[in-house]
Amino acid sequence: MSEAIVRIKFLAPCLGQVKSPSTQFLFLRDPSGHIVFMPTWHRANMWRASKALSRWHREATSIRWNPRIWYEPGDLDWYQRYMDHKRFALHEAFLPGTEICIGCLLPPRLSCDDLAQLWAIAGKYCGLSPFRHGEYGTFEVVDVSLGVLDPVACS
Repeated sequence: MSEAIVRIKFLAPCLGQVKSPSTQFLFLRDPSGHIVFMPTWHRANMWRASKALSRWHREATSIRWNPRIWYEPGDLDWYQRYMDHKRFALHEAFLPGTEICIGCLLPPRLSCDDLAQLWAIAGKYCGLSPFRHGEYGTFEVVDVSLGVLDPVACS
């Protein structure tokens, strides 16, 4: 298995889903305070994309995902989602144009180009957002490369 870095750029807001006591919705975080996207979300996206492409079914679900994501600290923002004409909810968000990096371990028969194709389909049709997956968080793939994921590689 080889380590790969996927860099995506959001085209629609990616919203947090964890309700705080102050009625704001935040992203899920690990004990050290870093935002995490659950590996099951990526696995579901890759499964759907592999079905759409009619290729790499087993390989797509064999990818091992790093739950922690990397982003520039100033990229985190807030988004007002209107529930009706009188009420709105405030979500922690990655707004359109924000780039994040996601790390994974690729199975031997899956190349970076293959992974880029899977992510391109997932970004166009499924999106990546903890809140209402499929409605928010559409994205485009900026780059998929082999390497070790660290904050410097993603800036």
